[in-house]
Amino acid sequence: PSNSTLGNDTLHTFTINDNDNAGYSGPGGVGDSDNNKLWIRAEDLGLSNNDPVTSWIDTSGNGNDFSQSTGSLQPSFQTSQLNSFPAVCWFEASILPIPARS
Repeated sequence: PSNSTLGNDTLHTFTINDNDNAGYSGPGGVGDSDNNKLWIRAEDLGLSNNDPVTSWIDTSGNGNDFSQSTGSLQPSFQTSQLNSFPAVCWFEASILPIPARS
């Protein structure tokens, strides 16, 4: 570097522009729609404790959304279950199918 002298503090500023858009574009910066076939997060449901889960949106970009209209087959939303994060509780009869896509 120019204008440097021995025995004195010298400050240099470098700017790195990362604008190549080559990084991952999936949820949380992990993967993308090609290698993340499904990405669901209980905290995205916006439900209260013990609410039935009628649908769950896939955030992978592939549209593999779950839905269940039959009340007896719906799992329930539970707050603060895993490391203070919410979870979905599946019972023996709980089913959230992904509709067939063409």
